[in-house]
Amino acid sequence: MESKKINEITREFYIYLSNKDTSKINSLLEKYNINNLMKNKSFISLLLDYAILTNNADKINFIKDSISMKRDYLKLIKYYKHDIELAKSIFKQYIDIHSLLIKDIDFIIDNELYFILPFLDGIFIEYDKIGSIPKDIKLTKKYLISKNYVDIFKKNLTEKQYNSFTSKIGILYDYIIDAGNVLHSRTGLLDNYSVDDLNTVLTNFPNSLVIIHQRHLKNKEIKLLLTNKLYFETPYNFNDDIFIILAYLNKQVNIISNDTYKDHTIDNTILRNNLHDILIKYNNNKGIIIFDSVKTYTRCIQVHGDKVFIPAINGFLEIKI
Repeated sequence: MESKKINEITREFYIYLSNKDTSKINSLLEKYNINNLMKNKSFISLLLDYAILTNNADKINFIKDSISMKRDYLKLIKYYKHDIELAKSIFKQYIDIHSLLIKDIDFIIDNELYFILPFLDGIFIEYDKIGSIPKDIKLTKKYLISKNYVDIFKKNLTEKQYNSFTSKIGILYDYIIDAGNVLHSRTGLLDNYSVDDLNTVLTNFPNSLVIIHQRHLKNKEIKLLLTNKLYFETPYNFNDDIFIILAYLNKQVNIISNDTYKDHTIDNTILRNNLHDILIKYNNNKGIIIFDSVKTYTRCIQVHGDKVFIPAINGFLEIKI
């Protein structure tokens, strides 16, 4: 059957289903070979909706192996919610938790599929509802992120360069300072104020690793300021941000910077949100530097006992499971 014909039948099916006209749907299904129609993902979704509407277990079993879309798996989980273990197994097997969107969270909550929520522990997603900060639960940091992300950024360096970098920085640092960001924070230029500003940051965050470009170390005052400090001099033709992110992955501590590193994490939602969580941003007003407070909890979904906390506007949405 031609795809054009299948699309026409699918549109016809949609109209009948919207009107809950089961007799016309049955006539349609008797008229055409379902196996041919199952080549169309939209038709499969509609057929699943119809099977659920009519509580036709046989038809649902027939469709199950042809399902490929997340929304259909969620509908299937809703249908099987009376059998929690089966519903859980479908979720674990077929749904990538990192692909979930706000509308999927809406579906889970609206349909009271609360047994799914513990699987989302640590996932960064913000619910578009008003929340609050819970008083009786201490929300925790979940900054730890898989070391597998190192491989994404190591490809910018040779193995020798990477090993040289990690051996020089070690792990004996409590913060990472984005020196380039700090040095240009007051006027946008490297000027007479820059050294004072970097000194202010170093004073507020002792025992820091400073990531700084070679060109900045031509300034004798900056070079002197960093005497007896732990710093890494990034080479020419390399982006400082790569080393900052690698230093973070090497020892997952806070980064002092107003950069969000989005250019390097555009296709990596998990790492982007993770970095957003650990950044300490600041405001430099003519040398008076005010730092944002260090976050005491991370804005990801968190499970505490029989409660799940989902990041929302002004806090968290609290759901008992």
